Amino acid sequence: MMFFLIFLMAASFFLLSLGTPSYGQDIYKDDPYYEEAQSIYRKCVSPSGYSATYDCRCVMNEFYKLRHSQGGGRQQIAVISDSLQRCPDKPKIAQKKYLQCIDWASRMRKDSDRFCKCYGGSYATGFAGNPVQNSRYKQALMTQSLLECDVKAPNERSRIRDEARETLEERGLLQRLFPGFYD
Repeated sequence: MMFFLIFLMAASFFLLSLGTPSYGQDIYKDDPYYEEAQSIYRKCVSPSGYSATYDCRCVMNEFYKLRHSQGGGRQQIAVISDSLQRCPDKPKIAQKKYLQCIDWASRMRKDSDRFCKCYGGSYATGFAGNPVQNSRYKQALMTQSLLECDVKAPNERSRIRDEARETLEERGLLQRLFPGFYD
């Protein structure tokens, strides 16, 4: 019995010394594109990376596939750019734009939640359709999204109220209809 316990302990130590299996890592051991794709992923998720607008796992996978299909002769930045084009993260973009919007709109609009959801969704849809890292394009997309979601509505309502007040004043009806208006 003692021999059996010693045998089991020795066998256990031997098996533990072999290490744990890496489950799939071995197939990439000699693949230079795998490490390059891993490096792209680490850059993407870094604070200065693209994780706010792109799905970094998708970017890594697309980069890896493109490297294998196109070979290593193409510049890395060009492959990254193609990978980014295929991987915008629409929910993250919408959330980011919603939070930016609600920060200012909640102080200016009664319908800020509805408006900012519309704005965030519109911007995210536009960006996902053409994910370009260009400030002019992003500015145009922002303007288009604001207009699409009726950014002018509060100002338009205010303008209509002012015009109605002026019309009533011109006709001399404002004080008669609203006696305490000037008090």
